[in-house]
Parts: sequence; C-alpha cells; structure tokens
Amino acid sequence: MSRDGYPVGPLLERSTVDSGGPIEVGVSMSGTEPIDGNELDVFLARTTIDPGGRIELGIFVFGVGDLETTDLTVFYDDETLLDLENPGIVRRSAGTVPGRQVGTSASGSSSVGEGSSPDSMEYVQSASFRDGEGTDRGLERVPLDGSARAEPAYILELNTASDVSTGEVRIPVVFTYRSENGIKQVKQLPRLRIRSRRERWRPWLVRLAVVVAFGLVIALSWSSSVALG
Repeated sequence: MSRDGYPVGPLLERSTVDSGGPIEVGVSMSGTEPIDGNELDVFLARTTIDPGGRIELGIFVFGVGDLETTDLTVFYDDETLLDLENPGIVRRSAGTVPGRQVGTSASGSSSVGEGSSPDSMEYVQSASFRDGEGTDRGLERVPLDGSARAEPAYILELNTASDVSTGEVRIPVVFTYRSENGIKQVKQLPRLRIRSRRERWRPWLVRLAVVVAFGLVIALSWSSSVALG
C-alpha cells in the first residue's frame, strides 16, 4: 500500500494446469483509492497441474507514487503439496525507484540501501514461503527478463512435490500491504486440481482412438475396393 493507497485488480486469467505443471496468478495495483478487503482478485492461470509441476504466481504493481513495502507470502497447510527442499524462485523486475538500492547477499537475500545514484536504484519487494508449521523459507531471486519498469513486477515459481496426492486442493494466497498507516492483508483461496495419471493420459488415448478409427475406415475402404475389383 502506498501513502495514498492502490487498489488491486486482476491481470492473468488462464484457468488450467496439470499436476506438476505451472499455476499462474496475476494481480495489479494502481490508482489512488484505499485498499479494502474485496479488492484483491486472484486468478489461476490453470486450475489443474501434474504432480511435481510448478505453480506460478504473477505479481505486477503499477501506480504513481512510492510504495512503502509490499510483501507476498504464500501459505499452505498440506506439507505434501510443495517441495520443501526446493520451494522455487522469484523473478523480479529490474525497474528503479529513486532513494532505494538493492544489494544481494551471498545467501541470495536482498537488502535496501539509501543515498545511491538513481540509475542504480531498484525497488524492493520481499517474497517468502511459509509452510503449515509457520516456517518462513526464502525464495531464490532471479531477473525478470523483459521488464525494466519503475514499478515492482514479480513472478513466483513454486515447485510441487513429485509424490503429491491427486485431487482438488486450495492454495491460500495472502497479500500484505505495509505503509506508515499500518498493515493490511487481503486473502484469496484459489482452487487447484492435481491431475491423476488417468486424467493426464485421457487426451492422448482419445487421439489414439481417433487415429485407429480413421485407420480402420481406410483399411475397410481399401478392402472393399479390392473385392469389387
């Protein structure tokens, strides 16, 4: 949240993912109105993925003014859903904002400094991964190619466990806004379906059946032509 406030709206609206595949959730922040509890819209890029696949959360922040701090924390209660040993990465924009500079430590975390030249200053958001026991885990930061805006832009890529159970799950997404006026949280519960092996193979089986049926028609037509000849 900025000093003036920035309402949140949807950016990405794709709705299918295979278990083990990517999920993309996008939100944008713009304007000058205060944030309320109904202004965060979360959309799954895909609602089904395959076990071992990647969940992708896209965060894009636009507006006029200075955002104090914007934190995104992904909460989940099912310890079998995500790969705790390799939770994923966060791709961040290379945009700059006067008055802030990013430094990266050996562990991959970022820090903010003051008094740097405007050309070298980057706007910082933090992203953390919190498991069912309340443990925060850092996400490796890598550049977001093609983005050089002054406003923060992120894509979180979270890895699912290869042995995750199939079926429908919920992924609580909590967006936390911090400013000099306090802290505001907005929460959404997008639903995700982890596809079973049968579901993953079904499209290929249908295609195979069509090919076989077409081949039988051709064979029967050829046999009829030979018999008549």
